[in-house]
Amino acid sequence: DDTLVPDALTTALSVMAAEPHYYWFNFPAKDEAGETRTQLSSPELIGTPDVFIRGTEIGGEFVQFLRRDAANQLRFVDGLNGYEGIAWIRLAHQFPCRFRPQPLRVYWQDTESLIRVGTKSRRYYDNQARGMQLWMAEFGQRLAELNPAGAALNWYVLGHAYAMLGECTQARVATLAGWKLNSRDLRLLRNLGSLLRCWLRIGLAK
Repeated sequence: DDTLVPDALTTALSVMAAEPHYYWFNFPAKDEAGETRTQLSSPELIGTPDVFIRGTEIGGEFVQFLRRDAANQLRFVDGLNGYEGIAWIRLAHQFPCRFRPQPLRVYWQDTESLIRVGTKSRRYYDNQARGMQLWMAEFGQRLAELNPAGAALNWYVLGHAYAMLGECTQARVATLAGWKLNSRDLRLLRNLGSLLRCWLRIGLAK
């Protein structure tokens, strides 16, 4: 569901040649109608680890170009669907990164291949719990310092995933962590409901 714009490689190489001290670059994406799929607080943002962890200055779709040294160190987490951000944050700790304003990727929305299902499976929640737990274990403390509301959101997501998996104690701990950071997030109510159902299922099973 992706293509590059005409002359994308030429543009990327030109940008990389002009800024040799940066080891990887993020370029915006647009959809087939030409509308942007990328949000940037600045068109030429420097991608520090805190920028990636905070998450408020970037959003949407990008395409990355990396120098060989950086590409050789890029390691996505095996067995996880999504959560590529873990690898990008780790890379940002090792190599200077630059955002540039030129859109080089076209994101095609194919309703046949990109179906969003309303009913989520146990496999979905297991993947979500493992991914979010890893993310928060590694970056959660820093996120709480930079963006408490964002950290609370992640804890609520993790707590809900645990509840849906029947891990009631872990769900309670994660939900409490979210509540301490942002008690006004409406996801708290969702989590309390999923926690209640989790405890009821455990009780009925006994």
